[in-house]
Amino acid sequence: SDAIAVLEDAIRGNGARDREQNTALLRLYKFHPNKASVPMIELILLAALTRLPSDEFVNDVQLLTDDVLLEEEIVFLTMLSRCLEKSEYARFWEEKRKRKCAHAASVGDIDALFRANIAKALSNLYQVVPLAVVEEALALSHDEATAFVTDLGWTVSGSSVHIPSNENNQFRAPPAKPALQYSQLARMLGTTSSELAL
Repeated sequence: SDAIAVLEDAIRGNGARDREQNTALLRLYKFHPNKASVPMIELILLAALTRLPSDEFVNDVQLLTDDVLLEEEIVFLTMLSRCLEKSEYARFWEEKRKRKCAHAASVGDIDALFRANIAKALSNLYQVVPLAVVEEALALSHDEATAFVTDLGWTVSGSSVHIPSNENNQFRAPPAKPALQYSQLARMLGTTSSELAL
């Protein structure tokens, strides 16, 4: 229990930024469920949520007991995680607006952290994307979205946003398959002809 108290203090102090500390505390809670602090778990999950697409959130949730998973705030954070993982950004912001995230101040400017992660996800998918899509994904007005993407080094041209190419958003042709040899084709046609004759 001394270890639990020490970890809780450390995590409160650093805003749940240390993944190893977070995991260690959740494991201790799993072995000592009577000492589990739902507010601490909420803080850890919220911090992990701001770091998606890392696997941290999923791994943390797997360490929780069934009764903790049913806590209202945990259910809410899990739903927000699903929205982000499915790229349902408009729904994410809509749901987030309905409820104040507990412990948000401890983690930092969570909206800025979420927007940074969403922008990274967009940059991994697109080289050109409609500005309206970016506005919706980031929950920003036209002017705010334009300023945001410009700060990222993206360019706005008319109603489109141009994202610099990177290793993730480049088209890659599938590897070429070796050409079919005449002997292989003859065997295939021969088999097909004999099958048709039956």
